[in-house]
Amino acid sequence: MSVVKVAFLAVSIVVMASIFKQYKPEFGLYLVITASLFLFSLILRDITGLAAVYEQFEESMGEYREFLGILMKVISITYLCELCAGICKDAGYQTLAEQVELCAKVSIFLMGVPILMLLIGEIRGFLV
Repeated sequence: MSVVKVAFLAVSIVVMASIFKQYKPEFGLYLVITASLFLFSLILRDITGLAAVYEQFEESMGEYREFLGILMKVISITYLCELCAGICKDAGYQTLAEQVELCAKVSIFLMGVPILMLLIGEIRGFLV
């Protein structure tokens, strides 16, 4: 799906949600959540086409192949938590959105520890 179509759909949903919000605020929120999930599903459909590119990356990584899996998990966590935090913010739950973002940051840091340890080991190897 092109970015122009996504942008047009998003603006249309915001206009409709604003109209609904005047009469029934919960309907506007339901509309935004549904549209967000729909757009996310479209993005997931497009991402599945990247499987061939992923395989090429995996072949070129050699002995560091496992780090590509970590990278993909980190990207997935980032997008998923950003979507969730955005929905929470839109619903008026700023504190919950911040907790989701904090959880994502901690998870990403923990996933990056093996890479950091490898990097420190390589630096030590150069210094010794």
